[in-house]
Amino acid sequence: MNSFWWRIAWLGILPMILLMSCRSKRDVAVREYPAKSTQELIDWIQQGAAEYETLNAKVSADVRAEGRNNSFRATLRIRRDSAIWVSVSPAMGIEVFRLLCTQDSVKYIDKIKNKYFIGTYQKLNELTNSDLTFAGLEDILVGNPLYFLPELRYRSRNDNVGYMLATRNSNRLRRAVGGSGQETPELPLDTTGERQIERRIMRLQDRLDEDELIARQYWLHHESGKVVQTVFTDLQSELFLHAAYSDHEDVSGQLFPGRIQVTLGNTQEQATFRLSYSRVRINEPVSMPFSIPDKYEQVVN
Repeated sequence: MNSFWWRIAWLGILPMILLMSCRSKRDVAVREYPAKSTQELIDWIQQGAAEYETLNAKVSADVRAEGRNNSFRATLRIRRDSAIWVSVSPAMGIEVFRLLCTQDSVKYIDKIKNKYFIGTYQKLNELTNSDLTFAGLEDILVGNPLYFLPELRYRSRNDNVGYMLATRNSNRLRRAVGGSGQETPELPLDTTGERQIERRIMRLQDRLDEDELIARQYWLHHESGKVVQTVFTDLQSELFLHAAYSDHEDVSGQLFPGRIQVTLGNTQEQATFRLSYSRVRINEPVSMPFSIPDKYEQVVN
């Protein structure tokens, strides 16, 4: 199987290792933000989620995976909570790959190798060293808070990136895997095989429930309330995901990110995806044609 294109198409549609904080202007002092309680931020982050029925966009993508860099253009179409369709055209407008994701299935056509795949997110996650669902993928692509659960216990504070909202277990988990425990957006998970850290992770896995092994951190823009960074650390699967959003633009009254950068994996193996959106339109009819030529060979594994 063409695993590289598989990763590109699957993760390439994902919306930065280079932290937005590096690009951010730090000319807005932390103390200038109006004070907001944790509950106010929980309400605000939900109110800031994009509302739409369909989305259509052109995407320029730069992908680094498996030690290789690749750039391509694609067309992205989304039907909210239903389907994500991507057509990859690296050059000259010639399509080489088409992907269709629904809530419970993933399909692709590889027009270079004349092959197709019909499978599940489990197989995708095995190939991409990730742990994503349809909802998570959709949230990343439109800049909504990833896997945000308002019923969890959070704490908050202000910093130079924006308002920070994090689950109360995040500091404990970060310290356990070698982080400083500070709420910085650096990637916290160290899976380099250091014995002491491995033992800490194993002890936590034994003592905590699956949900308690997940740390969620969100940074909100101090004016719009839109999520500008997310760090999602899962000690059960020993994976992290860091997403950053910038250059938000008003599209029919909704703010969508113009640039998205996502890094996922662990400290031993990472993939980075930089996406630039253009010609974004929402709430217009979208088609998602997907037919498999008879001569194509099915990819089983």
